[in-house]
Amino acid sequence: MLSKSNFVIIEPDEDNHSVNGLMMDTDERKYYHAAVSGTVVAVPDKLIYYGREAQDIRHKGRIRSRTDQIKLGHYNQYGTSFDVPVEVKVGDKVMFKHMSIAGSDFMGTKIPVLYDMLILRYTDNEVYPLNGYILVEPIEREIIGETVEMKGYGTVAHVGCKVKHYKDYPKFKDGDVNVGDFIMFHRSYSIQVEVELHRQLDRRYFYLHRRNVLAIGDSNLLS
Repeated sequence: MLSKSNFVIIEPDEDNHSVNGLMMDTDERKYYHAAVSGTVVAVPDKLIYYGREAQDIRHKGRIRSRTDQIKLGHYNQYGTSFDVPVEVKVGDKVMFKHMSIAGSDFMGTKIPVLYDMLILRYTDNEVYPLNGYILVEPIEREIIGETVEMKGYGTVAHVGCKVKHYKDYPKFKDGDVNVGDFIMFHRSYSIQVEVELHRQLDRRYFYLHRRNVLAIGDSNLLS
């Protein structure tokens, strides 16, 4: 079954109304605590990406024609943020960002989710990051005083495909990152896959893009 360009249709899992055993006010915050996993029921035949066209217009400088401004608006509204292939099919179990369903009356229905909002697909035996993400199992380090630690550390647990082109970071080229690599990453651009809201995963992960990896090495990065 095909869906509208750049949208995946998902049948969400049962809503998660509790965190650590505490019931939440599901009327006021139902979207935040809604299911963030489900089963794919329809996929687009391809993804529409306008990052390169937008880059060409931006290269013209700050003064742009009205036509160029309209084109940029169209590219931003209707194109994906990353040039990646469609890597899901009907029947796949996926996890996606909870904000992708905010404002939608999705309770008990199938919902459209932008492909950009997918984090990973999973089975009992496999976890595969989507949209070029990698999953990192973090290693905590002791913070002295009130210093804000902007760097994170961890071991790469799962890797997705390389992003061919980033709409907002067109000059960046994905490098090689492999399972088992010990990395330092930019904490501001990493997001935790919450165990409480993603109970299908058996450990704590952060997901991020390769462009946010600051260094690859060993435990000496901690020093």
